[in-house]
Amino acid sequence: MKYFIDGLVSPRRVEEGSIEELNWNKLAAAGVIAGTLAAAPMGTANATEPVQTVIQVLGNKVDMSVIKQIESSGNPNAYNKGSQAIGLYQITPIVLEEWNNYHPNDKHESDDLYTGEINKKIAEWYMMKRIPQMIKHYGKEDSIQNRLIAYNAGIKYVKDGVSVDKLPDETQGYLEKYTKYLGENRINGHGRNIMKGIMGV
Repeated sequence: MKYFIDGLVSPRRVEEGSIEELNWNKLAAAGVIAGTLAAAPMGTANATEPVQTVIQVLGNKVDMSVIKQIESSGNPNAYNKGSQAIGLYQITPIVLEEWNNYHPNDKHESDDLYTGEINKKIAEWYMMKRIPQMIKHYGKEDSIQNRLIAYNAGIKYVKDGVSVDKLPDETQGYLEKYTKYLGENRINGHGRNIMKGIMGV
């Protein structure tokens, strides 16, 4: 898959030394601002670098508010007939079973997943605890990208070391959406202007 960043524009004038200036400088230093990609060290660029770099600059843990936006657009009654995923974070029967296995004193039924607090609780446990456990078990890097792949496509793709361009189309799109929405939510409050057209989405 070819990743690219286009439509990046200069930030409005910001106060020297401000958090906003710092964030913009981090993006420029990381090589994700237009005109600076060419300055990246030789041999470090790869097809997924823009995705990973933007994610790393904007935070070091998965933003669950972005996951909710991708999964259900914030609709607690969302249901996917194909995967039988339910609720805000689209919890699947397999994830619910995992939760119940690890929480014998706090088990839930499928219908409970329409309750936002329960859905969020399970999603956060799965993303922040269970997936990292599985990644560590298989000796893989506990990166945001690997967590997202495991959450969307399953741990097998992480375990097997499948490259991004070989992932299911849905999962490649998931990574793109995460980066796009993360940029919109995080970069100085002006994401739609700064990250417009990010990765062609």
